[in-house]
Amino acid sequence: MIGAIGVVMAAGGAIADIKRKNQAPVVAIVDFQQVTRESKAGASIRRQVNEQHAIYQEEIKRLQDELKIERQYLQGIQTEQSPEDFKRRSEGYRRKAENLQKLLKERKRQLDQMYVNGMREIESELARILEAIANEREIDIILNTTRGQGVVIFAKPQTLISEEAKTRLDKRLPNISLPVPSIAHKTGEIPQLPGKAKE
Repeated sequence: MIGAIGVVMAAGGAIADIKRKNQAPVVAIVDFQQVTRESKAGASIRRQVNEQHAIYQEEIKRLQDELKIERQYLQGIQTEQSPEDFKRRSEGYRRKAENLQKLLKERKRQLDQMYVNGMREIESELARILEAIANEREIDIILNTTRGQGVVIFAKPQTLISEEAKTRLDKRLPNISLPVPSIAHKTGEIPQLPGKAKE
């Protein structure tokens, strides 16, 4: 999720303070995941998701109990019903069982979406806080130590070299000529691949 935030640009201009012009950039690090996880808002999200999960669990258990009773009923009347009547009753039970499985998946999706939406809000706010801290403390770059997530959380414009790198790349390597694969001489003929014997 942090990858979606990307690099937060500083609101100030691109020209660095003259006193710091020849100094090395000031770098800070933060464990983005730890901050969001241990924050009050993060705890609030987990509590709300757990509460909703408990509500869904009660709903699912009630429906499962109803299906269990209906299955036992069907088993008890199987010998008393004609094949046609029993098949009709069994199809009704089967539809309910299938609907329950769909409901389970939907409830799981809803819980996951609740968590994702909440965490996205926390991360967006944290990114703004980190930008403010960087400006207050004259930090040029903030790196994220959380494994598997985006590395750079904040970078002042003067530390970003993507445009310059692209300009130099365009100058040094403006074009690449790709070799064209060989084609069959006759229309509709399948070309023989290297190393593959004809049958």
